[in-house]
Amino acid sequence: MPAIIARRKRKPSTEAAPKAVRRRSRAIPGNAPGAGVALSIALYLWFTSRPHIAIVGQLPGSEHFRNAERHAVLDPVHTPGHTDSHFSVLVGDRVFTGDALLIDGCGRTDFQSGDSRVLYHSVRSKLFVLPPETLVYPAHDYRGRWVSSIAQEKQRNPRLGADRSLEEFIHMMENLDLPYPKFIDYAVPGNRGCGVCPQDLPERLQEYCPEMSESPQG
Repeated sequence: MPAIIARRKRKPSTEAAPKAVRRRSRAIPGNAPGAGVALSIALYLWFTSRPHIAIVGQLPGSEHFRNAERHAVLDPVHTPGHTDSHFSVLVGDRVFTGDALLIDGCGRTDFQSGDSRVLYHSVRSKLFVLPPETLVYPAHDYRGRWVSSIAQEKQRNPRLGADRSLEEFIHMMENLDLPYPKFIDYAVPGNRGCGVCPQDLPERLQEYCPEMSESPQG
């Protein structure tokens, strides 16, 4: 039975925004850890920039969430590798890739349930097969860039593009020598629980549990 998931007022406010947007530790339905928050924000802002839009779909188990006025279909694409439950979301001629595919890069694979081999196949066999003009919106970019395209990433992505082999990719990811994030052991389980703090959370991290408009990390 069709059900309304969210409806936008003409003047959006923080009160009208879903908790997945207002709370940074929330994940989108489907338990996409890490990238869930960024995807929620990106998708919410994209839809709420249009007045009087309702996102409707079938619950539970619907593969599509349909925008009633624009007839846009949100297609979840399981793209594990950064984590085992990572999803990208295809919306018409654009794809929100979370941490699976970044601009000139990809998410690391040394977190809980990460797997370089799986990520390689997710990107190369699920994302790179999209039409070349498909716009790519990653979860984040440390150089302030906003958007890429499938054609650009296939051509010049230094980790996954061109003729990069699986063996070369695995070797590269195993030798990134990146510092281990100090909160990641608790952040990923928290995102899997849709923002519910893990029971074994140390006292010094309890300040992250209440809903917040700004992260204590800055």
